[in-house]
Amino acid sequence: MSDTNTDSQKIANITIKNRERQARYYLKHKQGILDKMKISREQLKELNAIPEPAPIIPTEFTLDMIIDVFTSTITKPNTVKKYICDVKRVFKLSGITSFTGSLEEFFGIKESLNNSKYSLSTIKGSYQSILVFITNSKMIVDTKIVAKYDKEHKIYCIKYEDLITKRNTDKEEMVIPYTEYHKRILDFFGADSKEYLIASLYNELTCRDDFGCMRILRIIPYDNGSDNILFIDHRKEKCHITLNNYKTSNIYGKVIRRLSAELCSLIVSYTERNRLVGFLFPEEIESGLGAFITDMNKKVGVDSGINGIRHMKVSEFLKRTDITPEMRLDFSAGMMHSESTQQKYRRGVLDPNLKELCDN
Repeated sequence: MSDTNTDSQKIANITIKNRERQARYYLKHKQGILDKMKISREQLKELNAIPEPAPIIPTEFTLDMIIDVFTSTITKPNTVKKYICDVKRVFKLSGITSFTGSLEEFFGIKESLNNSKYSLSTIKGSYQSILVFITNSKMIVDTKIVAKYDKEHKIYCIKYEDLITKRNTDKEEMVIPYTEYHKRILDFFGADSKEYLIASLYNELTCRDDFGCMRILRIIPYDNGSDNILFIDHRKEKCHITLNNYKTSNIYGKVIRRLSAELCSLIVSYTERNRLVGFLFPEEIESGLGAFITDMNKKVGVDSGINGIRHMKVSEFLKRTDITPEMRLDFSAGMMHSESTQQKYRRGVLDPNLKELCDN
């Protein structure tokens, strides 16, 4: 027992002496030790700061790889679908099996696209899709070659814009003046007809479909702020219309329009002849006048509806040589649309069958 205690004591003494020796060494060499630790930390920071190696961008892309680029970088499904269709078309027309971005490849794609029977819009879109792919894939393509693709895209943008301008010009030349349209309605349907009354209403108040639910009042006008009202003076000498409910009412507010004596006379005769007491066109309250106007226009050779009526009215006005900016502003307010919309009616770009002039 005594020997064991002695051995344990010796080990404890050795441990204490080692710690004391280490403490004396640290105190003697403290600054050097701290400097080495600092260097080690800085080296560790430098190692951690080394960036991840950049991903290797392929020098050529197969069709499947291009599709992967579009699906992984573009969020809108329809846009992805459009780009994929365009690139598939390019591959098929040019006969390439992968896209390399070479000059020879550019000339091959250019020849196959530009000599194809596809529309200007389709060719323009194909060049655009190639440019989008190059950008999104980060593929290294010579800037001069990218510029060539960009130039072809811009050329087809201009060609397409010229085509649309020509279409609009041709269409504009086909738009008859409203005075001629008004006369056609009169000659075909007669002065006592519903059709002529409608055409006369739009002649003085060229709104959108706001006459279908026009409420008739023959006493002191009551305006509840929501109905469209036709007030017929009890002496039958004058009429006026109040519009509360129409497409751009949030911009132009309540519209009150005094009607001409000629139109008022037509309204009085029509309402008395048809014994109308509630609404001017009760049969159109639910559906509106749109379908009726389209049908009546076809009978006089005009292939359009209410929008066509507004188009004729604007075109006739803008062809005058005496109009001033102030007159144009007043006219656009009278039609309850902006002056820029008025210009679009003139150019015909409101036609829903026409696409935008040029994509980005």
